[in-house]
Amino acid sequence: MLQRRSANYQPKTWDYDSICSMQYANKPSKQIISVKTSLKQRVRQLLLEEGQELATRLRIIGQLQSLSVAYHFEDEITRILMSMHVHDAHLQLKHDLSSTALLFRMLRAHGIPASIEILSAFCDGTGDLEAANPSLDRDGLVALYEASYLAFPGEAMLDRAREFAVKKLQELMPSMKPYHRETLREVARWWKDTELGEKLPFARDRLVECFFCAACIAPEPRLAGCRKALAKVGALIVHLDDVYDLYGTLDEWHELCKAFLVEAKWQHERTMPSLDEYLHNGWITSTGPLLLLHAFTILQHTQQLQQDSWLRDDDDGSKDMVYPRPVELCSRVFRLCNDRATHEAESERGEGPSFIACHMAEAGGGGGEEEARGAVADAIAATFKEVNREVALGSAGAADSLCVNLARIIQCIYRDGDGITSPTDSRKRLVKDLLFTPADPDICDALVEM
Repeated sequence: MLQRRSANYQPKTWDYDSICSMQYANKPSKQIISVKTSLKQRVRQLLLEEGQELATRLRIIGQLQSLSVAYHFEDEITRILMSMHVHDAHLQLKHDLSSTALLFRMLRAHGIPASIEILSAFCDGTGDLEAANPSLDRDGLVALYEASYLAFPGEAMLDRAREFAVKKLQELMPSMKPYHRETLREVARWWKDTELGEKLPFARDRLVECFFCAACIAPEPRLAGCRKALAKVGALIVHLDDVYDLYGTLDEWHELCKAFLVEAKWQHERTMPSLDEYLHNGWITSTGPLLLLHAFTILQHTQQLQQDSWLRDDDDGSKDMVYPRPVELCSRVFRLCNDRATHEAESERGEGPSFIACHMAEAGGGGGEEEARGAVADAIAATFKEVNREVALGSAGAADSLCVNLARIIQCIYRDGDGITSPTDSRKRLVKDLLFTPADPDICDALVEM
């Protein structure tokens, strides 16, 4: 008789009946519409105000991005940043590291050229940024920290800048976005109707965690369809992954897909692939490409047309997917972060190889797990730099934003463990704050009075 394994996963955290019964106002009142229109007009005036100081304009854009409402003013912001680039605005900020870091980050995030030299100008004669800026305030540290994540390969100065900023900053909490609730309620009703949580009780039931990730990948209200697709596909993938890992045999999954078949062969044959072999296959089995493909199909027609060029004819007449480079790189980040968080538990369950296991095998007796984990961290940092370069040199459109946001939320989810399989209290608090905590009315009143 075939022996099936059990992983004893945590039960789901959230009650779907409560989610489905959440109250939501389908149509905003006339007063809310009027306030929203008024606020948008006033913010637009602030952005375009003649004689506005450069540093002030940058802070306004930064605050709009932090509140996830910058999409209302995307055209104005792009024109402002392009003008700053054309007119060498950084020369006006030569004594303001905080604003220069803001400018650097915004230019690169919008695909506008920005040289690292504008930040290097704030280093001392030895290239030390910390020594030259010992009294940098909190806003400046945050700006520098965020700018460091837009590094290209070879820009070691930004690595040092991040280390400097990290020493003085605590992890930042995300802002709450109440407009996600209606979409979450719809997705929860769909999940209940599938009855997969009851039919497959051995698998992880993580619909809300998947929706949390979806809300971070596609946060804007207009991307509600992307959020639905990402959450549904993510929840199905988690279940499918558990069926494969715990209840699947090689024959049962022969038709699943080429990449999963490769992993199945490694596991069943007790084969340890090389690092290159593992990563070549692993970025696909991270499920990043599958998630992004479903999200892309929901985007506007111009993005959908681009997907036709991803199909390549094979010699046998079949077609293979050839994914854009940002999809591959961000999925590699997915794989590396996942392996770093799940290696120990999956090794105990006798599952297939991971990056850490492959690295230790290649190092032979000369490398242990600690060294392998260091290599994972280095690989994640290096891959993110490649992502930054690809996005900066590309169109910097909505599809690229989804890719980058996927890589960022994956880093968050797996930062201190497997936030999907065994979510910690801090990860549960992030989900609660984003999806369930009511907005502070005092903040809303303050915005109206601006």
